[in-house]
Amino acid sequence: MLKRLVLLLVWGVSLYNLVTSAREETCQSLPAIPNGYTVVTQYDCKEKFEYRCHSNYILDGAVEAQCGKTETQKPVCRASCIISVQRGRILYNNQKTWLHDLPERRVQHSDMVAFYCKDKDRGCGYPVYTQCVDGNLTIPSCYKEPSSFTYKFKYSSLPSEIQQC
Repeated sequence: MLKRLVLLLVWGVSLYNLVTSAREETCQSLPAIPNGYTVVTQYDCKEKFEYRCHSNYILDGAVEAQCGKTETQKPVCRASCIISVQRGRILYNNQKTWLHDLPERRVQHSDMVAFYCKDKDRGCGYPVYTQCVDGNLTIPSCYKEPSSFTYKFKYSSLPSEIQQC
């Protein structure tokens, strides 16, 4: 009987030490990602955290991770794009949008944007799509930025406003 009690006591102490050491195991330093940060979401023996990105970046990859588990691939914070032209109308999120109405002329990573070009032979406009890729947005070579005068006073003649091809 005494032997069983001692064995039970030893097993109980071992179990207590195992649980206590597991609870003390925390993320000593959360894995950093460029242009982002981590936030602890669960405090216990299996501490979890989330990756988040700074303003004007979007997370590409897993949001949540767990301490001690080796990630095969950490997520990446992808940069949004600032449209480099000042004047024109684009097709963004399935809506025609004047660039001056687009906050900071900014679109998110992986978003598609259409610029309107003009077919001079047929006298019609047509959209040309481009994609924001981690801070880079290529303006189609056929796009011609209108003069300030045309943009303000003759906007009905812009490729986005005329008959579409």
